[in-house]
Amino acid sequence: MLFSYDWLREYIDELPSPAVLSERLTMTGTEVESVAGAAEPPTGVVTAEVLTVEAHPNADRLSLCEVRTDAGTHSIVCGAKNMKPGDRVALALPGAVLPGGHRIKKSKIRGVTSEGMMCSEVELGLADTSEGIMILPADTPLGRDVNEVIARDVVLEASVTPNRADLLSIRGIAREIAAVVGGTFRDRFPEVAEEGPGIKGLVDVEVRDAKRCPRYSARVIEGVTIGPSPERITRRLEALGVRPVNNVVDVTNYVLLELGQPLHAFDLDRLAGRRIVVRPARAGERIETIDGKTRDLPEGALVIADSDSPVALAGVMGGKATEVGDGTTNVLLESAWFEPSAVRRSSKEAALSTDSSYRFERGVDIEGVTLALDTAAAMITELAGGRVAKGRIDLYPEPRTPAAIELSPSRVEALLGIEIDADEVLRILTSLGIRTRTAPGGGAGGTIEAVPPSYRLDITREVDLIEEVARVAGYDRIPATLPATGLVPGARSAHHEARGLIRDLLAGSGFFEVVNYSFISRDLYAVTAGAAGEGVAILNPLSEDQALLRASLVPSLLDNLRKNIQRSSEDVKIFEISTVFIPRPERTLPHEGWRVAGLLYGRRWAEAWNRPSDPVDFFDAKGAVESIIDVLGPTGQVAFEPLGDGPGAALHPGKSARALVSGAEVGILGETHPDLNEAFGLRAPAYVFELDLDVLLGVSGREKAYTRLARFPSSARDVAFVVDDSIPYGEIHRAITSLDTKLIETIELFDVYYGGSIPEGKRSLALRVVCRSPERTLKQAEVEKVYSRVVKTLTSKFGAEIRGE
Repeated sequence: MLFSYDWLREYIDELPSPAVLSERLTMTGTEVESVAGAAEPPTGVVTAEVLTVEAHPNADRLSLCEVRTDAGTHSIVCGAKNMKPGDRVALALPGAVLPGGHRIKKSKIRGVTSEGMMCSEVELGLADTSEGIMILPADTPLGRDVNEVIARDVVLEASVTPNRADLLSIRGIAREIAAVVGGTFRDRFPEVAEEGPGIKGLVDVEVRDAKRCPRYSARVIEGVTIGPSPERITRRLEALGVRPVNNVVDVTNYVLLELGQPLHAFDLDRLAGRRIVVRPARAGERIETIDGKTRDLPEGALVIADSDSPVALAGVMGGKATEVGDGTTNVLLESAWFEPSAVRRSSKEAALSTDSSYRFERGVDIEGVTLALDTAAAMITELAGGRVAKGRIDLYPEPRTPAAIELSPSRVEALLGIEIDADEVLRILTSLGIRTRTAPGGGAGGTIEAVPPSYRLDITREVDLIEEVARVAGYDRIPATLPATGLVPGARSAHHEARGLIRDLLAGSGFFEVVNYSFISRDLYAVTAGAAGEGVAILNPLSEDQALLRASLVPSLLDNLRKNIQRSSEDVKIFEISTVFIPRPERTLPHEGWRVAGLLYGRRWAEAWNRPSDPVDFFDAKGAVESIIDVLGPTGQVAFEPLGDGPGAALHPGKSARALVSGAEVGILGETHPDLNEAFGLRAPAYVFELDLDVLLGVSGREKAYTRLARFPSSARDVAFVVDDSIPYGEIHRAITSLDTKLIETIELFDVYYGGSIPEGKRSLALRVVCRSPERTLKQAEVEKVYSRVVKTLTSKFGAEIRGE
């Protein structure tokens, strides 16, 4: 936000220097980021008149000018092109010193002597940019010191926090300065000469949405003459970054900068039916705004309309059809208060931000609506002539009464940690425009009742008042002390410890950890996790690639793999530990759970002369899963079952499995589906696994039980048999381990054979059943009995044919 130092002088006496003012404002929460125009004024620069402008004889881009002062004529070489004979300019003669210490000397430029320099605003220290030589008013006397005819101003740029909308004006910042720096604040109230007819017969105003527009005021000025604004107006507007348009529009912008209240001027004769209706936009309505663009109005957005169609997007921008132009003679001047969230929504949906919407979004003073209206009306008659109609329209059905806030001086001391006298608290609050009185029954030093002014929308609680006291009293008065609270050392949760163990395990096994966004595209979600409509959609995604919250970590890992392959990285072992989001139709928020997922692709080992270059397979993924389960110390039996065509549609139906601990499913693993390989451009299948840490920790224990080494020898029997290829080995293993015997120590699968004499659709398996007793040496008859039970189970339950019998 830009502020004019010279403009501030109209509101406050005894302004400190710009440097002191900047420091004091910054220390009270309004950071001054830059100060422009505070440089020392030039010396030796006088006013002059351009007599002739000719081309330089030796340079196409230079001009040779004859310039006259009261002391005679001077030959000047100039690179600008915007001057012409008769223009009054600022001429720096030899010996002049410009801001920054640059001294002017007589010099030769491309063979022609230049007896000085015609100056721009930048060279005079008046602006940061310029488009050429500074052209002075035509009636400027010759030979005068330029500092006497040019009003030098200092422009301060302040970073105003969103809660301090009251500082977005010259009047508002002047009030703040008077409170925090000192000085007398002089407020101004205009006198409007109402010489026209009564306003009721000139225009009709109706508000159909009083919730979003609780106050709407208007005045009519007839017989105006549109033209340029005086220099004092245009200079101030330009200094604060506003382009002058014409005297009526300039007044609305001038009052906006001075009072912080946005205004809009309509050409009254272009309003259909001379009628204003504040209403929601209807479906399909459009408007051409004053910037020349045609916009589709969001349905329901608050608009200002005439009898036929919208003429302005309320609080944002007016329409071109009713803008004030050269042919305007009658003006309807609007000043209103719009609900901040309504303007914010309209501005965002229309992708249009303006000085007006910037202020309305933060909240303007509802009690300052008519002051700005009257100020603008008085200025318009001064600059553009015309007559102000008698009376004004002011639709304000429910005037707002600010609520009193109770403040305890002891609470001030408790929060700030310093002692501030109750009288000083009252003085500070009063200087900020806050009305105060001692609460009934409060007594000396008792509770204070404070009523904030209507423009301080940010003060609603006791702590807000205490913050104001701290700001003005000075944050530097608050000593730096350590908090008087005991610090309790934190401890890692079991969940955090488990994630650390898994991370160390996988990193030590050759995996690299990746960290991905929790957002994925709809296409990626649909390919790997089902229909996109089932995902948790983000209301305001940064892009379409981040439209959904992921319900699985696998899609992100596959995307990582694709990018690695595109960069010729063919051997990939990666993992991620993060959260997923599962939608819950019965609840607003999704379920957020922790998962660990891994992906293997390419070769098992890096290429070397002393080891084979085998590709990874299903059992590499299975081994990683078993290691993760083992490191967490499961308390139950670990098993794997075929996954088939169930929820893991991203995996090959014949080369995938679900991992079970004590019968509870803890995750899935397997080879990627061929369709998925094609979609991701994989030349070979990838192998992935994903485990639910919440479920896994629920069936695992951190303590492992250790047993002593066996004292007695084991006895083993081998059995080879042929079974249908469709029977999973896991079922065979579980059937044998479930036999009611305590003598079976381990069951080892040591051979799998297809082809040869084995019929198609079958396979040969060879098991080694190891028996041992912890109490004694087994007898041969006992071992044979166990072997017989194993054979019987294989033949009766699975139809196995025992080989070698």
